[in-house]
Amino acid sequence: IDPAADVSAYLGFELRNPAYPDTPITVQMLLSHTSSIRDGGKPGSYNIPCGHPISEFFTEGREYYNPNCWASPAEAPGAFFAYCNMNYCLLGTIIEHVSGERFDQYMRNHIFAPMGLTCSFNVSDMPENVQAQVGTLYRKLNAAGEQDPVNGIWTAQCDDFSGGCPNEDYSNYVIGTNGSLFGPMGSLRISVNELCQIMLMFCNGGSYHGVQILKSETFDRMFTPVWTYDPARKNGDNYGGLMNCYGMGPHIFTNTDGGDRMVIGQDLPFAGHTAEAYGLIGGMGFDRSRGNGIVYFLAGNGSDMHKCAGKYSNFYCLEEALLTAAADFAQFDY
Repeated sequence: IDPAADVSAYLGFELRNPAYPDTPITVQMLLSHTSSIRDGGKPGSYNIPCGHPISEFFTEGREYYNPNCWASPAEAPGAFFAYCNMNYCLLGTIIEHVSGERFDQYMRNHIFAPMGLTCSFNVSDMPENVQAQVGTLYRKLNAAGEQDPVNGIWTAQCDDFSGGCPNEDYSNYVIGTNGSLFGPMGSLRISVNELCQIMLMFCNGGSYHGVQILKSETFDRMFTPVWTYDPARKNGDNYGGLMNCYGMGPHIFTNTDGGDRMVIGQDLPFAGHTAEAYGLIGGMGFDRSRGNGIVYFLAGNGSDMHKCAGKYSNFYCLEEALLTAAADFAQFDY
């Protein structure tokens, strides 16, 4: 796969922003969230069910068409950053189309199994003892479905397997038509320990216990900045300062006060990714050169975190407390 190539050749259908019909959307644009594609609509609108091709999201008149799938004409492909889950659904589809393997199975066969990991993008594919350890995600909701720390009750949002783990039937799925099925944008079920192993692989140049998981040239290109926020041009939606620099996949932290500073008083040269979905908040940040890093998850939070702003960054206050405690415990010397 060529990062500079038109994704249409890898998807099997033409993908063009109607406002820029002569501008190819590239793999690099998808990876760096500069494609001009937008999720639009309500959360989860980018999950296209089995039996429907992902192209429906962009095709007027089809069942899963999203009329808000493109940015305004002022936000051209390759020039403007806006985080978009559909970018990674398309990348999952590309992996399938090129490899001939279903996305969840490709990740298992080429990433997780060679590392000895049991994590998966498909819960039904996990060993039974690992399925039993998958944590249910909760929010504290009131009768109106709003987060309410006082009157709300703990309500399962995702992975409630009290009735048994679902065994999805994908026998009729056509590989290469809909990579969103397995959630490339954030549906990996993984333990803190196994995520730490992936972090160590990144810190070791893409190698893990002598097995080269990523080619070195791929690894270096991933962490090279593709987009950087320019306050004068306002060339992206930087989430209030939380996202100021992005590579081909990794979020590169710039330690901007009031924005993406992970730990107060320290300029940690970290890259990684943050997480927020279904009541879970977390992230991973690491320094490839020294092998330092932090992995954190916060689940079962009863409050509306958007009302719990941080003091020195645009992270939530509980994230700041976790990150500061982790850095103090690790005694990072920067």
